[in-house]
Amino acid sequence: MDTFKTPVTRLARLFLKSRDAWKAKALDKQRRLRAAQVKIRDLERSRAYWKDRALGAHGGGSPATTEATPSDVPEESGDAAQRLARLPPPGHQHSLMVMQLTLQMYLQTGLGSRGVPGVLHLLEPWLPVSIPTHTTVLNWV
Repeated sequence: MDTFKTPVTRLARLFLKSRDAWKAKALDKQRRLRAAQVKIRDLERSRAYWKDRALGAHGGGSPATTEATPSDVPEESGDAAQRLARLPPPGHQHSLMVMQLTLQMYLQTGLGSRGVPGVLHLLEPWLPVSIPTHTTVLNWV
């Protein structure tokens, strides 16, 4: 301590302040890291859940799900069903037909999230539908 010209009490106060700032910064970093880990874990679980649900719905349903019997489903004419498929559900921009077509292309053909909108864009002259972005495709999967 002889190399410092500053009084020892002042140095001690400075070192304590520096150490406390370092500890606070390290604790904040640990908190943010833990929060990020929890968020990643939850998002992975959610994605796996929705992916299993989508694959289960496509594959005929899992044994745990109960399917509606034909008597439970109201009969609709072909025109009404087509109109319903072309209308977006409440709170959505794209129709059920676009959602189903997009998910089938993504899951069955192996197209990527950017490839599906590209194919829909190519089919646009014959199939006039709204085209989802690649991030929307990923959100649906």
